[in-house]
Amino acid sequence: MTTHRKITNEKGHDLDEIFRKSRKKPRTSQKEIKEEEPKIDKLTDMMLKLMKDTKEIKKNQQDLKTEMKIIKEENDKIRGARTKGDSRKIRKGNDQEQYCNDRRQKNSMRYKTRRKQHKNVLKTYKERIFISNKVTKEEIQIQQKINRKTDGKSTKVEYQKNGNECKWDKNEG
Repeated sequence: MTTHRKITNEKGHDLDEIFRKSRKKPRTSQKEIKEEEPKIDKLTDMMLKLMKDTKEIKKNQQDLKTEMKIIKEENDKIRGARTKGDSRKIRKGNDQEQYCNDRRQKNSMRYKTRRKQHKNVLKTYKERIFISNKVTKEEIQIQQKINRKTDGKSTKVEYQKNGNECKWDKNEG
């Protein structure tokens, strides 16, 4: 039988016991466990609340869409608009006036678009005339500058053409 020889440090403490204690993993106390649990619960509660909120928002959006569809259908019925499979109903009284106003607005819009198109055609026509007379855009710009500068007061105007300075006398023509 061998006797266990104690190894002690300077102060007289048993070193084997100290090492044994250090190797053991420290147990978490009950208080620490209780403190950790509510944090996890809070996180899960937050996640659940978010999920519920998103579901409610989606439901509200769907309800709004259905309400908008119903309102649109009612408005169409009030206006007497054409629905699927129904022929256009004959309007009477106020509906007839509204119909006439709608027609007037459409016609006025058509007229405006026609005027715009006509103006565009006129612009192209003027450009065609300039091209037929072999007048370039640069010469037109020069002429416009001259007209702006003179205004019937000054006689001599300096302007540039092809990088060369030229003097133009109004009286000479």
